[in-house]
Amino acid sequence: MSIVSKFAAAAALVILAATPSYAGAFDGLSGLWSGPANLTFAQGNTESMKCRTTFISQGANKIKATVRCANAGMNIEAVALVTELNGTLSGTWEEKVYNSSGTLSGMGDASGLSMKIAGAYSATLMIKIVGSERQIVLTPQSGVVKSLNVRLAKAD
Repeated sequence: MSIVSKFAAAAALVILAATPSYAGAFDGLSGLWSGPANLTFAQGNTESMKCRTTFISQGANKIKATVRCANAGMNIEAVALVTELNGTLSGTWEEKVYNSSGTLSGMGDASGLSMKIAGAYSATLMIKIVGSERQIVLTPQSGVVKSLNVRLAKAD
């Protein structure tokens, strides 16, 4: 798997990890979310993507997320199951196109969260909750991609 392909799998995780709203861990999240994403490469060039994410409640502290992101040269399809317990998040993810999987973990509060993505690709991400939007920045630990920025808004 190429470095860009691995990053594509990790990019899906950013959106999957953008789950908590912290009124009650997943309150207000169910439904369709969408928005733009920008990949910034180490050389400075960028690529735009469009993302759509669906969140389905699996109980008071568990949510299933599915994501699709695409542009002319890349397609990402991923699923994650995330559990929240007292502000601590943990879960698993699987990216279908690039056949990647792993875990995610982190902490959060009312303003956002900080997470680590592990498995086929390693990265850190910061998620800021700004009104009804989720502003997300993923930073890979290595590779040709410098960062991924995503802005999601509820679509339904």
